[in-house]
Amino acid sequence: MRLLFWPCLFSSSSFVFFGVNWQRVFLTSLQSVTHFDEIMTLITRIGDPATLFFVIVPCVMWAFDTQLGLQLLIAVIVSDFTNAVLKFPLRGDRPYWVFSELRQFEPTCESGFGMPSGHVMVSTALWTLIASRIGNKHVIISTSIFLLLIAVSRVYVAAHFIDQVLAGYLWGLLVAKLIDRNFATLYKRFLAATVIHRLKVVSTVALIAGAIVALEYHVIAIVSDPLQSLEYAKMGCKIPNGVHLTTGPLVGTLRDIGVLVGAGIALSIHPILPLPTKTTFSEWLWSSLWRVGLGLLCLKSISWTAGKLKPDGQGVLFWAHQFLWFFALAFAMVRMVPLGRTQKGHELIQK
Repeated sequence: MRLLFWPCLFSSSSFVFFGVNWQRVFLTSLQSVTHFDEIMTLITRIGDPATLFFVIVPCVMWAFDTQLGLQLLIAVIVSDFTNAVLKFPLRGDRPYWVFSELRQFEPTCESGFGMPSGHVMVSTALWTLIASRIGNKHVIISTSIFLLLIAVSRVYVAAHFIDQVLAGYLWGLLVAKLIDRNFATLYKRFLAATVIHRLKVVSTVALIAGAIVALEYHVIAIVSDPLQSLEYAKMGCKIPNGVHLTTGPLVGTLRDIGVLVGAGIALSIHPILPLPTKTTFSEWLWSSLWRVGLGLLCLKSISWTAGKLKPDGQGVLFWAHQFLWFFALAFAMVRMVPLGRTQKGHELIQK
């Protein structure tokens, strides 16, 4: 419970310490340095939870350490889901809603509320776990600098206020700490269970997550419009057709539940077991290149197909599409693990 204290306190009261006028001056001054437009846009895209899910997690899972990859996948699910659930009650405005004079970029017009920052929260959870596993001082310092750059980029593109990225950092550290403490024990228990029991655990967790979202959605609907942030985004966005519907209310939670169910079913049917025999560095390198390349091509093919079938607007069909899309991605990602497991990759990431 002590771990929850500071993120909760900061998320609920931080704007008191970061006044509106001060943030307006800071944001305007930061955006005046136009030389950084391209690099800040690139960094914010690298910190996108979708990039972490589509690229970083499968590369680690298939080429380096499969159980660390699974740990990272859980970190992405938990941090992204928690972030979406927190945004409903905290209802933080985004800078581009409030200050019309700010410049806007392609990643700016997200349609969900802003507190806490999802990019910073998910990136912090994932990269903290990687840095702590490697344990190298230089890697830890580099990770800290990289996370700082992601936070700055989110403020630079007018997607978040300073307090929102700081809150995202604190919540991300909390998620990483909890997963690092409990993953090994819980995964051993999961492996020891029967296939039927594993499927029951996955379905129970998914139902609980769905119930949390449904309850929160209906409670908020009593006092306000749950899709109000989408209207704010449409009014504040100056880029034609620039509002990102996939970052809106409910969409993120449904994607996370889809990933949970897809990965959970794949793991229940085919759990990840101890690593196979050792390989040389050259064997690991060449086999990893084609495995990761083939795997990413498979995930890209699923996404391309899902993009062609994407319904217009936000409604039941759109939400179902998001759930099924990420269910398929997670199932494929975990089922392809035997193609990418090597002892050499496991050894490299431990150094």
